[in-house]
Amino acid sequence: MDTSVTGIASVALAQTQQQNSDALHVRVLGKALDSQTTTAAGLISMIGQVPPASPEHLGNHIDVMV
Repeated sequence: MDTSVTGIASVALAQTQQQNSDALHVRVLGKALDSQTTTAAGLISMIGQVPPASPEHLGNHIDVMV
């Protein structure tokens, strides 16, 4: 009888540890997603701030006479 009580306690402890581990993994995943959201928002906001690669007057007229 003593071994079955020990076995039940062992299973209960293992289940509790697994639940704690699962909860920790979910929290870490949430933090990672929050970090990616912040990074993505920063990158998106920088899109409008990129200066043109060349001045506006370049590339408007093409000389086809060679």
